[in-house]
Amino acid sequence: MFPSTPEFVNGINQEPPHLSDDTQPTPDDTHATPGDTRVTPEQHPDGPRRPTRDPRETPVTVEKILEISSPQRMFVAEMRALREASGASRNKIAQSLDCTPQWLAKVESFEKPPSEALATGLDRFHNTRGTFRRLWDEFDDDRKRGLVANGARRLFDVEPKATHMIAYEPLIISGLVQTEEVVRRMHLGGGVHPQEAEDYVSMRMERQKKIFDRPDAPWLFLVMREAALRDMPRDLRAGQAQKLLQLLELSRRISIQIVPPEELAGDPSGFAVLSFPKEPDMAYIESSGRTSRTTEDPEIITRLTEIFNRLRSSALSVRESRRVIQKYVEST
Repeated sequence: MFPSTPEFVNGINQEPPHLSDDTQPTPDDTHATPGDTRVTPEQHPDGPRRPTRDPRETPVTVEKILEISSPQRMFVAEMRALREASGASRNKIAQSLDCTPQWLAKVESFEKPPSEALATGLDRFHNTRGTFRRLWDEFDDDRKRGLVANGARRLFDVEPKATHMIAYEPLIISGLVQTEEVVRRMHLGGGVHPQEAEDYVSMRMERQKKIFDRPDAPWLFLVMREAALRDMPRDLRAGQAQKLLQLLELSRRISIQIVPPEELAGDPSGFAVLSFPKEPDMAYIESSGRTSRTTEDPEIITRLTEIFNRLRSSALSVRESRRVIQKYVEST
C-alpha cells in the first residue's frame, strides 16, 4: 500500500512529469555529454571528488537521525551507497522508477519514508535480488509495531507461543476473533487516517493467523457478554456472528460462551491470561487511552483466573451460546 498523498502514483510518485526549476539535475546528477566542455568530478585536476550535495536538500541533523527507525536508516544507507557506487544519477534512477529525483532525495534525507514500490524498483534497477524488499519489510513491520500501544506489544510478541488462553470481553468483540470490517470500522471511528486503518486491519488478521493457523494452535476459552454482539452496528453484526460460528465449527480447541443480560456478574475491563510450555503465565489487562498493560505477577494472574471462572459459571453453555449467536446471524 502506498501513502495516499499527492506525491504518489503507480506505487511511487505523482509529481508533474514536466521539468520545472525543482526538477533540474542537481550537481551530483550532472554528467558530461558529447560536446560538453564542463569538467566532471572524475576529470578534475585534483582527482575525483565526492558528489556535491544539492543545497536545496534539507540537512539531516543528528536529532533527526535518532528519530528514524533502524530499518529505515538501513534502507536509506543501502539506497545511497548503491546509487553512488553505480555512478547513476538520481535523474536516471527516477526515470527508471517512474518518479522524480526530488522524491528520491527526500527519501535519502528521511523527509519521506520508502515505499514498497520503491523497494521493488530499486531491486530491479540495481539487480539486488530482493535486498531492498527485505529491508522494506523490516521497515514496514517496525512501522506497524509502532501503531500498537506499548502495553500490548509484549502480548503480540508472545501470543503465538501460548498453549492456553482465557479471555473475557464485556463490551466489544475480542480482537482474537474480530472480522476485518469490524477492525476497520472501529479504527475509522476513532479518527485515524484510512491508510492507517488498513494497517490495523492487516496487523489484526496477521495476528489471528499466527495464533490459530498453526498445527499446535492454543486452546482458547472466550467468555463475552451478549452486549458485545448485540450493541454492534447492524450492518456488521451478522458478519461477526457468522465468524464466531465458523470458529466453533472449525476448531474444537475454541470455546465461546455468552453471558446473558440478566446475569449481573462481570468485570468492567476485558482481560486475558496466557499459559506457555516453559515460561510463566502472563496476563493482559485492557484499559482506555492506550494504557493497557501486561503482567506476570502471580497474585494478579490468580485473581483474574478466579474472576474468569466465576464469569464462566454464569455464562451459557457453548451449545446455548451457539444458538444465541445464530440468532444474530438470522435477525439482520
